[in-house]
Amino acid sequence: MTTPENKPPVLVYGIEYQGKLHSDFELRLPTIGDNIAVFEVTDNSSMLAVNTALLARCLTKLGTIPAEEITVELLHKELVDDDYDVMWSALDALKKKRQQMNAAALTGA
Repeated sequence: MTTPENKPPVLVYGIEYQGKLHSDFELRLPTIGDNIAVFEVTDNSSMLAVNTALLARCLTKLGTIPAEEITVELLHKELVDDDYDVMWSALDALKKKRQQMNAAALTGA
């Protein structure tokens, strides 16, 4: 049985690309390198801009959009604020999952 906690995250409004809406996505954890790169390519005047650039780097899948087309420019143009919240929450959940895995490995659980 699938519970809401086990369902992969889905965007509420989706990203339009080549006339099609894309709503399913996958993220990876950001690295220090990602954080450094984001600050090098943004003007750092807005944490929203910095965080959106970080999301663009960490998205490994966004519907059927080719990976090389998942850019900060695409997100700036197409991402609705509610969908930003969905992505950011998914990133937080991914971090928590990694913490739990690490804690279990340390305790041998």
